[in-house]
Amino acid sequence: MEKLIEVDKLIEEAEKAGIDLGKGTAYNRLRYFTKMGWLPNMKRVKNSTGHIKGHYPIEALELLKKIAKLKKQNIANDKIGTYIKSFHQTQGIKSIFHSSEFQKSAKVSLVALIIILVLLAESGLVKIGKSYSKSIPNPVQNFGVILQNGTSFVPKDRNEVYIELPNSSASSFVHVTFLDNYSPAARYWVEKPENKSGFVVKLDTKVYSDTSFNWWVTK
Repeated sequence: MEKLIEVDKLIEEAEKAGIDLGKGTAYNRLRYFTKMGWLPNMKRVKNSTGHIKGHYPIEALELLKKIAKLKKQNIANDKIGTYIKSFHQTQGIKSIFHSSEFQKSAKVSLVALIIILVLLAESGLVKIGKSYSKSIPNPVQNFGVILQNGTSFVPKDRNEVYIELPNSSASSFVHVTFLDNYSPAARYWVEKPENKSGFVVKLDTKVYSDTSFNWWVTK
């Protein structure tokens, strides 16, 4: 079931977080962000007292933080729209993996796979033992534990962007997957600047347009 937050509570939490909602009333500012496509549509449902009130999906607070940060960096509205679109795509992927339907399907598929392996082992087509288990890499060891993740973009006519990570360490690993075509660049890489808690995504040439990517940090 989708988690919602009442609009008054959202404004209250935004003020506590020090988010600048700009000129005018906070309510009208939220409606403007919704019209721009930066926030999901507000839904009118009953609150805890039984009154019909406007509610936003719970991720709206995180979106407001990202919008405020981009505004503070003087990012143009069209570029903010590109960034928010990438964020929505990432959230959509996460919701699929966390949905009860996906988890049920994954469990059924796992059971089916185990049955197939047992049948193959009994028929002698597959050997299950020490030699077989050693040939399979441990995904936890290879991939690591995800510490932080997010979405960003390389601005138009640039070939690099710095991502600040206050809690990163020298032993952490940064992974990047581009969501958009980064033509005319042919390759990209990640660098960790000295005396900075973050990383830089670099391409071998400047991009023609804002180019979004997902990133995550493991240990």
